[in-house]
Amino acid sequence: MEFIYARGLNPIEHAMPEEPLEIYREREYICSVMPGGEVHYKERSEDADAVVKFIEDNFRNYVWCEYLPHLPFEGVSDYTKFYEAENAILAAKVMPNDKIEYVTWEYDYDRKGVLWGHYFGESFAAAKQDFAIRAGLIDRQKLFSSEQLAVLHSACVYRAVNDMDISFDDERLLRDEIEHLEELSPALAELPEPEVCTELSQEVEL
Repeated sequence: MEFIYARGLNPIEHAMPEEPLEIYREREYICSVMPGGEVHYKERSEDADAVVKFIEDNFRNYVWCEYLPHLPFEGVSDYTKFYEAENAILAAKVMPNDKIEYVTWEYDYDRKGVLWGHYFGESFAAAKQDFAIRAGLIDRQKLFSSEQLAVLHSACVYRAVNDMDISFDDERLLRDEIEHLEELSPALAELPEPEVCTELSQEVEL
């Protein structure tokens, strides 16, 4: 739900579990999320697309947490194993506040337990990246550092705020990239937006 509220949207839950979750922006209907995870909308919009992406990225994981086998080790048996490759594991569990927590581990020497847990809160993208690194599926040296991600994020946000000639499609792609960077490094979402450059605004007016 935090994602919905963060976008300034208002979810309306119905009393019966078979009824959809309806989402509005103020009084404007955006879409409905069905019990099975499908998203229905009358008109496609940036808000509707964002909800669809959020559901696609997260709804499946709630189902996996419920139906996939849990880890068979004491102390972590409440975690569901999502992926395993080489000596690495990516697992998750639904917390009491209904958020999903993601973690990666490595098997111990006799594969009778796990150790060196890396916890990622709600960031599935960051957990998948860490899992791929620990499993040797991708080269760590080909990834961006936190500092590099921050520079890219700043540049994207600056353009989104100050480029007065950007097309609707380009702005959507830019916003998608900003969201992707914030998924990889959640701290970026807490940074204040840059102010509109007054010099650029004056040039446009001239």
